[in-house]
Amino acid sequence: MTVNKVEYITKELPQLTLDITKIESEIQRLSHTESKLSKKVYKNDVIEDLNKIAVTLNKNYEDKGKWMERKERLKTSRQEIAQIEGKLSSIDEEIESKDDAIQQKISIFNEYFSKISNKLYEESFILSSNKSNGCYGLDISSLDGNVGTGMKKGQIAAFDLAYIQFADKLKLKCLHFILHDQIETVHGNQILKILTNIVPEINCQYIAPILKDKLPSGLDVSKYTVLNLSQDEKLFKIY
Repeated sequence: MTVNKVEYITKELPQLTLDITKIESEIQRLSHTESKLSKKVYKNDVIEDLNKIAVTLNKNYEDKGKWMERKERLKTSRQEIAQIEGKLSSIDEEIESKDDAIQQKISIFNEYFSKISNKLYEESFILSSNKSNGCYGLDISSLDGNVGTGMKKGQIAAFDLAYIQFADKLKLKCLHFILHDQIETVHGNQILKILTNIVPEINCQYIAPILKDKLPSGLDVSKYTVLNLSQDEKLFKIY
């Protein structure tokens, strides 16, 4: 068996040698051709041009990636805007559906608000809704014209007192006391009306710190005084 293998290899060896020689010759020929082509390429600055093309291509791919990323962001933004617009539309629809209930409550509130303001200034203040640019706002105005700057503090007092009556009417939970600072900026006649005519008719405690010399004449202070403070009687007894 071994003898047969040796004979086979011996017969094939010359052919293999010939094939190897042919391959080596082909390699030499191709190497020579490669050398000639390489020289030609370098001579014609093709490599430099190819490098420039490669740089340009890489820049284009980079720019493409940036624009694709921006496109995706814009696509996402449009989707988010569409979702927000949908939510806003739903909110607007809900506001519209509740507008009748809001107007009804405003009407009830104005019964008390205009009544108190009439007692104070013989003018009717009213609360009204204002829908503008997709916003739902509330405004206070006078049926007799613009509210003067001197009435602002009295207007606040009328609003707060009216709200307590409104809340009690609708059985809403609310605090039944009002604290008004700088009440002395209100005219003495209105202070007198608040303390003697309006507050006694409302289920609330009215707190109004005021300097003694700013109190209106004709007011029996003892009926409404809870605490007197002075240089000798300070709130926390710190002297």
